[in-house]
Amino acid sequence: RVVVVGITGACDTVVFLPGQIAVSATYAVRIPLSPACALGATLGVSVLTLDAALQSVSSAPPVQLTVVDRTPPTIGVYAEDGSRLVAGDYFTGDTLNFILSAIDNHLLRSISWQVLPSGERDSLLPNAPYGPPTLRLPVQASWGPAAQFTFTATDFSGNVGTSYPVNSDSLRLYPDAPRPTAWQFVAGDTRTARVDSKRGVFYLLLGNQRQLLTFGLSDAALVRTLNLPEYVTSLDFTASGDSLLMTCPLATSLAVLDLTLAVPQLSLLPLSTPDGARGQVPVSVLAAANGKALIGLNGPTVAQYQLMEIDLATGAERLRTDAGNAGVVENVITRSADHDLLVIGTVTDVIQVYDAATDQFGPLTTLAQGGGPIGVSVDGQVITHGFQVLDAGLNLVRTIHSTTGGGVASSFLSPDGQSLYYFETRGLVRTSVAGGSIIERSRLPFSVWQIQVADDGQWAVFTGSPGMSTGQVGVIDLR
Repeated sequence: RVVVVGITGACDTVVFLPGQIAVSATYAVRIPLSPACALGATLGVSVLTLDAALQSVSSAPPVQLTVVDRTPPTIGVYAEDGSRLVAGDYFTGDTLNFILSAIDNHLLRSISWQVLPSGERDSLLPNAPYGPPTLRLPVQASWGPAAQFTFTATDFSGNVGTSYPVNSDSLRLYPDAPRPTAWQFVAGDTRTARVDSKRGVFYLLLGNQRQLLTFGLSDAALVRTLNLPEYVTSLDFTASGDSLLMTCPLATSLAVLDLTLAVPQLSLLPLSTPDGARGQVPVSVLAAANGKALIGLNGPTVAQYQLMEIDLATGAERLRTDAGNAGVVENVITRSADHDLLVIGTVTDVIQVYDAATDQFGPLTTLAQGGGPIGVSVDGQVITHGFQVLDAGLNLVRTIHSTTGGGVASSFLSPDGQSLYYFETRGLVRTSVAGGSIIERSRLPFSVWQIQVADDGQWAVFTGSPGMSTGQVGVIDLR
């Protein structure tokens, strides 16, 4: 009718079980022990029964037990934002931040982590009874690209609890590739730059200061400052690489800088094609391999956005009404390293390719919106639009893996079409055009606004965000 379980020793507990009228009864009893029942303590357990006739019987002597801990700790691993999935792209030298949550019913001894297949491992002393809130691990080159992390928590009784693994399905690791890099601050409004590998220098345009600065490629040391007579909006080399072309909208001119002289000589070539009465001015220029230059014209209305051509040998000019959308061309975008292929655009993400060999414009093609900068390989077989790789017909081939989680602000395609480089907050990332995968990252000293690659693909010049009075410029050796 009544069953009483009694515990004596390190902690005394009495439990009354509900009675019932039966010849026999079986009970499964869970009896919580108080904190006074320390590990190793000896307990005596006895049972007293009382039947309906108030006759009693007890177990004698009491069963002797020792308090032990058989419950393993629990451990959880989380991302910095608290999400269960630890994911993302990291490079050698970056820091992985794991949020750990470990707890035990008694006391934690240690928390251990291991990286496979490298086998690197270590342990931490927890803050009892909980583990440390954050584990910061610098990414090591020895871990390899397919690292898997396992975490275990061990209590003072030797019980081990294991977390689920964090592996390369969600967490991707890449190598770092240190490259020679030089940079410096400049006093001025950094606008655009061009690399002159032929002479071992690069040029930087300071817009509001009307200056063209020359720096050494190997050390970014200032070589020369050229004061420009007019405000300049764009730069490009002629196909020979011996002259630098610059558009001067306020003077409606094309400036030509002869680089073959010991001291480069600047001359202004007035342009007669822009309709000054309607406010039309030259703003951008690309030089073609056929000895011509295509100059983008802007004005107060869309009708004034046109493309003119100038023969650099004869000075002959004409409007290219066969370009763009019924002659409307809003953007002069980029060219291939050999000046054979030039890319223009009518509106955002609508482009057209000009072939210097045939002097013909290809069809207008609408690209996916918000892709990013355009790149063209020397052979014209690869065109990139942000992270998208296109073929010669501007059809999507594949998408490059992005570490930024969105669009790309600055990128360039290597002249051979094999590598696409893009900037993200931690450096310059090189990817494989053929496979779409990340190869490596090279750290840069500051946040980049614009990157320009040399026509031979050996150097790249990068600038910081343009400002009115100060800027930053740097050069990286890609070889």
